Amino acid sequence: MVVESENGATIDAMPDERLLELILTKLDKATLAKTHCLQYIDPYGDTTFNMLQKPILLNEVLALEPLCDLSEREHLHKIIAFLKKHVDGIHTYVKFYGD
Repeated sequence: MVVESENGATIDAMPDERLLELILTKLDKATLAKTHCLQYIDPYGDTTFNMLQKPILLNEVLALEPLCDLSEREHLHKIIAFLKKHVDGIHTYVKFYGD
């Protein structure tokens, strides 16, 4: 997971391998299909969220917390802190790079 400027320069980065794992294991397909952002994270391609989508992404990640065990929550809290740090950035994008 990377935060980039509008020119594609990296502003901040955080390894996020477990976020996709949490999404896929904690949300069934029907629930995932109802999300506005999480359902579009592509494990094989790149996914970008803009300044209007970042707050929605953060809320959807926050909603995963009750579904996680203690060790998963520790990692999820790091992801949440990272997203909160950058949620209000103007002309910045949260980007997930697939494999």
